[in-house]
Amino acid sequence: MNDYTAFTNEELVSIGKNLKLNNVWNLYYHIKNTKNLYNDNTIHLMKIDNISDFWGTYNNIPQPSKLFYDGINNKKIKSTNETPSAYSLFKDNIFPAWEDVNNINGFEFSIKYYNYNLIDKIWLDYLLSIISNEYEHIDKFNGIRIIDCSIYNKIMYRIELWFSDINDKNIIDKTFKTDFNNITSKILFREHKVLKEKK
Repeated sequence: MNDYTAFTNEELVSIGKNLKLNNVWNLYYHIKNTKNLYNDNTIHLMKIDNISDFWGTYNNIPQPSKLFYDGINNKKIKSTNETPSAYSLFKDNIFPAWEDVNNINGFEFSIKYYNYNLIDKIWLDYLLSIISNEYEHIDKFNGIRIIDCSIYNKIMYRIELWFSDINDKNIIDKTFKTDFNNITSKILFREHKVLKEKK
């Protein structure tokens, strides 16, 4: 086993940058602003193609519990006074919108979570399964989103997993709970081409 304590931080960063991911990913941040369209509320944060950039990004942005409603406080970004809405991590050249050419003929499975104390671990578990290529259907997978859907002072977070082709739904559905073994709640389904952005 390697003893990474023998390396400086700079050396560890260099090692991590040489550990390439099997896919290039883009991280987006979304804000709640009903005056803007969805695309205008979507902000690109980082392109990630190696282990160092993944952990460097993850460790330097707020985790969901720090970003979203916690049962008491509706969070705001200090510099802009914007209300956070979601994070999205999508494969390179795929924009996290239903209308994107890579998403329009696809679908999503989503799971609702209500536990503020566990949401950070749940989110990280999903991310690690995906970027490490452990997920069986990674070739059919486009991206993942975590959204703050809290309403009327009730915590509710939704994690969406987006896939490229509706024809793969039954294949993916058979293994979905096994592949993401922390799923215990109801799984919801939406087909992208029938969805429209609210004006």
